[in-house]
Amino acid sequence: MNKEESKFIISPNPATDQVTFTLSENSSNDNWIEIYNNLGQLVRTTRPMENYSVQNLPRGLYEVKLISKEGIQESKRIFLK
Repeated sequence: MNKEESKFIISPNPATDQVTFTLSENSSNDNWIEIYNNLGQLVRTTRPMENYSVQNLPRGLYEVKLISKEGIQESKRIFLK
């Protein structure tokens, strides 16, 4: 996989109620997602799944990291409105 290929997709972005984390075909099933607020605090850890509720998170910018046993695979930002 070259550097331009994304290992996961977050949609929609910006989001209001739910987001979908879609892993690429080359991603391992042993991955998990960590969501950090704008202060760098871990607010949620989850397994990648089709629909994920973000209703209980305050509005703002979050960093979403795809993590594997080897460490951080990719990091993206999402805006919750």
